[in-house]
Amino acid sequence: MCLGDNPSYIFSYGSLIWRCGFEFETCFKGFVKGFRRRFWMKDTFHRGNPSLCGRTLTLIREEDYKTVMVNEEENEILDEERVWGVCYRVSGEVANQVLKDLDTRELIAGYQKTMVKVHVTEDIVACQAAIIYYYDLSREQTKSISPFTGYEPIEETANIIAQAYGFSGPNREYLYRLQQSLPHPDAYIDHLVHLVNQLAKKYNCQHSMQAIIIQKEAKGVLLIDSGAVAALSQRSKNLLPCGIRKVIGDFERDEIVEIRDSRTLHLISKGFSNFSSSEIKQIKGKHTKFIYEILGNNSETTSTIHLEVVSKNKMILI
Repeated sequence: MCLGDNPSYIFSYGSLIWRCGFEFETCFKGFVKGFRRRFWMKDTFHRGNPSLCGRTLTLIREEDYKTVMVNEEENEILDEERVWGVCYRVSGEVANQVLKDLDTRELIAGYQKTMVKVHVTEDIVACQAAIIYYYDLSREQTKSISPFTGYEPIEETANIIAQAYGFSGPNREYLYRLQQSLPHPDAYIDHLVHLVNQLAKKYNCQHSMQAIIIQKEAKGVLLIDSGAVAALSQRSKNLLPCGIRKVIGDFERDEIVEIRDSRTLHLISKGFSNFSSSEIKQIKGKHTKFIYEILGNNSETTSTIHLEVVSKNKMILI
């Protein structure tokens, strides 16, 4: 695979299935061999917090999985040595930037990337060289603090997922969205959902800020450009005025808005707006340094002007 004129292929097995955050030409459903997908990563930001670490997906090589499971196999859910997901074809024109954003998100967290074959059936390989990110257990020894849990009984994982929530919402919503988005049933994921459903009523997350954002109706829509889509989806940044293309609807400060990709209209996130719709129309597409100049004399209180339209700690990714 060469970057530049040639397209790149990226295989997704988690949240990139339903929220890739980058432009792609086409995609197809398929599976890779030699890996296992598990909720064995601690998360204290998106789906957890410092008092209760949530759990998010990771992908590990089959040989690493067997090492972790050497004394635990009789307790583990039996699933196939394959992982279903979605493979994206990304044009050479944008591949460099897409991979740069993904590297920032994945490699910093301890992941490695490699090339894999993507199958659509046992005998048919639809792509000979797709990029995939996996967690490299060989680097665990060099870390004093690791987000990798190692083997964790599925009952314990379910108990954590049923309770935890972070800036992107309840941990269980991530699990439910994954199950809904997978192109093929996954025995491990299906059993985990079953266990979490049994615990969901016991742990009420309905009054968290994230749950409120999910449940309440949005008063308006902000359409954003591809740069802002990547910043939110891949790097968990604030939404700045420069990335906004269009404002739809009338709303006041601190009301909930939807944030959508201006090209595809795909829903990226929801959150509390720091500005009214009329204010955003004045500053959309502008650098933050011009906000005071544009709104200083018109805003209710100059001292309350934010630099971001929607703050990352008052936003959830969908």
